[in-house]
Amino acid sequence: MEMEWVSCTDRMPPTYETCIVGRPDVPWPITAFWTGEKWCRDVMKEEFHVTHWMPMPPPPSNIAKVKPPEGSA
Repeated sequence: MEMEWVSCTDRMPPTYETCIVGRPDVPWPITAFWTGEKWCRDVMKEEFHVTHWMPMPPPPSNIAKVKPPEGSA
């Protein structure tokens, strides 16, 4: 799977979908989600400026196959 950065001026991700984001004030990527109005890092909805984003990669194949213990959920 090829992942590429998307400029926020080109398009925004689906709302409330966790993405990898780039910020002008931080030299490394972090995760955040777009509410439809602003970028937030957690449920506290701390707002910050994001210039680029990319979708999260799929989980490793061995993690995707793990099933919850019986009786949970």
